[in-house]
Amino acid sequence: MLQQIETIYLAILRVVVIVIAGLLLVSVVIYGLNSFQGLSEPKPDTTPPAITSESLTRELTETTTGADNTPELRDDAEAEQKADLAKNGIHYSRAAEAIARFVEKQSGGEELVIKQKVEEVIKENAESQPTPELATAYAKGFADAIEGTLANPSIANLAQQTGAIEVVNKALNAYSQSFHDQLAEKERKFVEEQQERLEKQAGAMMSLYIAAGAFGMFLLVVFLSIFIRIERHLRHLDGRPLTQNS
Repeated sequence: MLQQIETIYLAILRVVVIVIAGLLLVSVVIYGLNSFQGLSEPKPDTTPPAITSESLTRELTETTTGADNTPELRDDAEAEQKADLAKNGIHYSRAAEAIARFVEKQSGGEELVIKQKVEEVIKENAESQPTPELATAYAKGFADAIEGTLANPSIANLAQQTGAIEVVNKALNAYSQSFHDQLAEKERKFVEEQQERLEKQAGAMMSLYIAAGAFGMFLLVVFLSIFIRIERHLRHLDGRPLTQNS
């Protein structure tokens, strides 16, 4: 009777051990997969800022006051001869041509700007960017934006009210500010992603520790199951009658 009860207990224990081992194995898989979440490395957004002529036009027409941090274009500025243009010279030339044409048209020929001086101002702003790629993006983006902006009738009306050169200076300042704001926003997002990655790494390490502990427990339970099986097998052998040779 006692032996039968022990056999029943061993059978129940065997089932419990198998269930626990299965749960531990599932935990190892789940926490092991979670530990890989912190391995991905966030990459900074290297796409250059994009300021369209529509956004620049809206900035100029909605903002009537504000500090101007760019060098002013003056109608009495002296031209500066350059030996050759940088690789972004075509963009400087496009923008300067659009500005000179706009100022002459809107002022009725009373105000003039020297294209070489305008190119120098744009070149100075572009080359103040942290990388050559951003300098090129600034130069090309400004040329694209200023051409569309100065062709907008609302900007022409604004020039009649405040002066063509004033509008151009505000456009330079607004574009530079928008360019820098977009760069700062990309940097802020990258810092946030880095911080999030560090938090995920901490969680991943915790998951890895839990997975390792669960795997250790799984091995112990498996060994316990083996011992139980051996015990049942020995009990089965003990219950068999011994045969003797006559």
